[in-house]
Amino acid sequence: IAVIHQRLNPLWKFSVSGEIPTDGRMPFVAVANHESFVDILLISHLPFEMKWMSKSEFFKIPLLGWAMWLAKDIRLQRGDKKSRAKALLECRDRLENRVSVMIFPEGTRSPADGIHPFTRGAAHIAVRLRVPVVPIRVCCDQSFLGKGQPWYEVPRRSPRFVLSAGEPLNFGAVAGEPIGRTIRNVNQQLEAQFRKLV
Repeated sequence: IAVIHQRLNPLWKFSVSGEIPTDGRMPFVAVANHESFVDILLISHLPFEMKWMSKSEFFKIPLLGWAMWLAKDIRLQRGDKKSRAKALLECRDRLENRVSVMIFPEGTRSPADGIHPFTRGAAHIAVRLRVPVVPIRVCCDQSFLGKGQPWYEVPRRSPRFVLSAGEPLNFGAVAGEPIGRTIRNVNQQLEAQFRKLV
């Protein structure tokens, strides 16, 4: 549906490059920055299925939320420990069924001049469930649907949207190191690798 939606907008220019995984059934955690609402349309051009972790408010939107429920995307209530635990179990279920999970680790849309620090959710899942992480950098024209801009605003020019995927990164628990410290270190490594993508 997302790809069809983009194709109905011929003025939008999308491009995808980088280390795109070829085996769609090798489950991984995909992490991406989040610059605008169009990110979702852009990431949906990747040639494999993913279940999206999303804040609970989106599941309440008519049509969109219903589609997310039917697709078995993962609902997360911010600030709710029980919801976080349930989301982790759902991630485990999807990954064990060889379906990848998509997470925006910044927790909100990023500014035009960089990215927000990552929350530890993606690193926690990767370490606990021993699955690789695929970093995805999106560069969207923030003159259109950027943070704080209304959805109905008409762009002054044809907006461009670029996706760059990095090679899968494998992390694991370090012998003798507390799991919390491992997760923190993995999160820092992931953020550093992510910033190298253009």
